[in-house]
Amino acid sequence: MSTAIRERLSKVLESIEEAAEKRGITPEKITLVAVSKKQSLDLMKRYESVCEEMGRKAIFGENYVQEFAAKRPYLSPSSRCHLIGTLQSNKVKKAIGLFDLIESVHSVNLLKMIDKEACKAGKTQDIYLQINISRDPGKSGFLEEEVRDAWKIGLGLSGVKLKGIMAITRYYEKREDVRKDFARMREILDNLSGDQTLDLSMGMSRDYDIAIEEGATVVRIGTAIFGPRRQ
Repeated sequence: MSTAIRERLSKVLESIEEAAEKRGITPEKITLVAVSKKQSLDLMKRYESVCEEMGRKAIFGENYVQEFAAKRPYLSPSSRCHLIGTLQSNKVKKAIGLFDLIESVHSVNLLKMIDKEACKAGKTQDIYLQINISRDPGKSGFLEEEVRDAWKIGLGLSGVKLKGIMAITRYYEKREDVRKDFARMREILDNLSGDQTLDLSMGMSRDYDIAIEEGATVVRIGTAIFGPRRQ
């Protein structure tokens, strides 16, 4: 099983390198988040081992607070994890500190709740603002015209640290059609701040190469690394 993960990860890293080369940057500029929702703890530990062999830090992406809370004690302390799924208000307190970064901050209300709980815990929680760049009614996130005001609010809060923006686009039949959404995300981030250290999280197993070409600094890849998820 570790061999299969190693082979799949190697292919992903090759694709990342090719996309980065097209963009004129080094692949080290791209952070790979391995989406591990519904994947077994055994697979995650195998991924950690492969990353250690390759000299990489394991960064997981999880969708559910309870699921990752059960896994965390058995994973390496050096591994990191991003919350990429919708965060329910009753799970905010538990998410603080459990996740190194919360990518899915989709409303001002949630932003303020995270700030409040982080302040209570004496922590500063790293976050991204999630943007519904495709205006998909089935997706969460700020609309493009709402982002600037939300960003300003976030800058004024002491319990959160704005580290970038994130998008989950709608599904396009033609893979190339997603490019315009990715390009617009890059423009939004550039307009928000001149800080070149801010992250742009976009692109998944099906389209991460296009995302990198259009400016992604973080890609979230699951099945291309772990294979099909458990039902």
